[in-house]
Amino acid sequence: MHYSFLAKSTYEYHPRSRRKKYSDLALLSLIKVVKRHNPSFGYLPMTDTLKIKYGLQVNHKRIYRLMKEHKLLTANTTCVQASMIHQRSARQEGEEPLPPEV
Repeated sequence: MHYSFLAKSTYEYHPRSRRKKYSDLALLSLIKVVKRHNPSFGYLPMTDTLKIKYGLQVNHKRIYRLMKEHKLLTANTTCVQASMIHQRSARQEGEEPLPPEV
């Protein structure tokens, strides 16, 4: 029998197993454990650690929300990094570097 009216994706459909969802409290306790050993971790390294070391399938936005609500995020170092990059390039070009910010 030939089923030409069905799409191939429907005909060969294989349902995937459901992922286990973790509660916010369970994730928060794991985040605190990892943060205790790695205090400089932000939400992206934290997400990677939870995925790789613990084998969890978690969303980085959820980890960011939990860390933000419980004040576990690290300070933003973008300005310091930009200043260091500018000083490095200025040294290579022979320019006067920027004074350090206070």
